[in-house]
Amino acid sequence: MAKIGDGKPGPGRPKGSRNRVGQSAKEVVQAVFDGIGGADRLRKWILLDPKNEADYWTKIYPKLLPLQLDGKVDHAINWPLAKPKIEQ
Repeated sequence: MAKIGDGKPGPGRPKGSRNRVGQSAKEVVQAVFDGIGGADRLRKWILLDPKNEADYWTKIYPKLLPLQLDGKVDHAINWPLAKPKIEQ
């Protein structure tokens, strides 16, 4: 990080602003995706082989999900637990 004056770090990116490099990379990936056939070609590839569908659901789709969920839990989750039977 660039330093200003007596060695203190600069202000950095304003809070809430998007990382421009990350956004640029996403735009490039989207352009390539569109250029090679987009969703229609991806669908055809998935349907071509059951292994492709497995790869889609296990490797590609999870990357589209949020890494972290944010929410308030205001109740406990309780369910009956079976007691193990001990034979004597």
